[in-house]
Amino acid sequence: MKDCPSCGSWNSDDASFCRHCGSALLGGPSRATAGNEARQNQPGFTPPSPPPGQHPAHLTPQGSLGTKSSGKATASLVCGIIGLIVFPVIFSVLAINLGLAAKREISRSGGQLSGEGKATAGIVLGIVGLVFGVIFLVLTLAR
Repeated sequence: MKDCPSCGSWNSDDASFCRHCGSALLGGPSRATAGNEARQNQPGFTPPSPPPGQHPAHLTPQGSLGTKSSGKATASLVCGIIGLIVFPVIFSVLAINLGLAAKREISRSGGQLSGEGKATAGIVLGIVGLVFGVIFLVLTLAR
């Protein structure tokens, strides 16, 4: 494992950039693995635990590997929720438009943005809110 010179987090030996802060990593094994290389091939060897607060590379939370979430996707989800509760037609239309824009933005980002699930949820909530809003409007006007 390699230590990041900027933040000190542990990274896999084949990593070129820190999984936590994105800084370039120095070549060669870190001080943590230099003495352990001979022991790693022995039966019963368990790799050292990462420092407190650090996730092992295979347990890193999704979306934290240098990607950031799309603000439009988050806004779409929030508008979809508000559209179900307060102003169905206005916020539902906003949720659908923001969700579609977020999906385009995420697909064009080349993996730099995440949040496609939020955008999809915002679109679905927007459609549901819009349908409920129209039904409510029709029932209100029919009386």
